[in-house]
Amino acid sequence: MLNFLQLAIEDEDRSEAVVRGGLGLLGDLADTFSQGQIKELLLQEWIANALKSGRGKGMSTETRKTARWTREVVKTATA
Repeated sequence: MLNFLQLAIEDEDRSEAVVRGGLGLLGDLADTFSQGQIKELLLQEWIANALKSGRGKGMSTETRKTARWTREVVKTATA
């Protein structure tokens, strides 16, 4: 599932809705496995890059909000 998310989020022709949905799903996975079960997977560089791009210029308030929430749950799941 994470490989699919990576492909979708890194696609140059993706829409903002894809980024927001992908980040939301990533956050849901991190929240579900908040005890560190997928810690190594959540520490991949593409995830950090996706979280940065979700908070970047040109993104809507809703996408930025989703990226911030996802960053927090990933941080908790990898602590």
